[in-house]
Amino acid sequence: MTYVPPPLALELASGIKVRDARALAKTITLLESRLSYKKAIGLEVLSVLKIDNSYISRKIAFTGPPGVGKSTLIESVGLSLVKKGFTLAILTIDPSSPISGGSVLADKTRMQRLSNCEEVFIRPSASGKGYLGGITAATLDIMDVIEAAGYDFILVETIGIGQNEVDIKDLVDQLILILPPAAGDELQGLKKGIIEVVDLIAVNKHDGALKKTAELTAMHYGSALSVLTGHKTPVKLCSAKDGTGIGEIIEMMCSYLLSPEERQQKQVHLLDRIAPQEMLEILLQSPPIKRLFAAQKLAMETKESSLKQSLTTMTDYLKSCLEMDKNL
Repeated sequence: MTYVPPPLALELASGIKVRDARALAKTITLLESRLSYKKAIGLEVLSVLKIDNSYISRKIAFTGPPGVGKSTLIESVGLSLVKKGFTLAILTIDPSSPISGGSVLADKTRMQRLSNCEEVFIRPSASGKGYLGGITAATLDIMDVIEAAGYDFILVETIGIGQNEVDIKDLVDQLILILPPAAGDELQGLKKGIIEVVDLIAVNKHDGALKKTAELTAMHYGSALSVLTGHKTPVKLCSAKDGTGIGEIIEMMCSYLLSPEERQQKQVHLLDRIAPQEMLEILLQSPPIKRLFAAQKLAMETKESSLKQSLTTMTDYLKSCLEMDKNL
């Protein structure tokens, strides 16, 4: 018997194919849901879209320290792309509260001019608690859905520089690191991990009183990169404020596109990163583990157990469960 997707999945997929923003937003909400039945509908939509989708978007991520002007620079780049006739989607990852899991999700207010363009779709997403490199477990699926909508560019703004920020590299074709003008000794604070994987460094705020400092910064980074990485990573000066260097950045963005084979290899790398998270999430949501977790927390609060004892109890239980299935 031929499988027929549910009506809602077909309806949303049809809307996405004609780039309907509401259908796209609703599908992304489903994919981000922690409720299994809602996420399942989102995955159904994605399955329908993948049947005949051959569109390839250029996927580019922007990362950098807080306050460097990522949103402003992305808006400047986006407006220039729109003027050139391109369509684009912007996926911004906002930090979640480690306590409540909530997120500000304010990028639409930070990119007001872009949000008014019909050719642009902007979607803020919460990073989620404990997820790698500022990206969520659903980010890959979300990007596939956006790509199926036929956008020329998918721009991803990450939370900021961290040790796991390199993980975003395998989600996109190109990773751009945005840096502020800074003194040469501040190079010591730069994470080597991110430097080894970026495709372009853009020193922002090359304007006004900071112009000379920006030029000096670019020169220092250019010299340091040849030593740290052994290869020449392009370093460009730019200003989101007056548009300086934006054309050069866009030129590099347009000329950089991975082959299907290279993209597939990146997804193989992502399996190592994402699979443990997904498996851990399933494990922690299982009723027996939740009960065990609660019991051990209570035991520690009443001083009937130490941290070490509770950890041993929980790991021993897990090992015993795995021993019951020799096929694992």
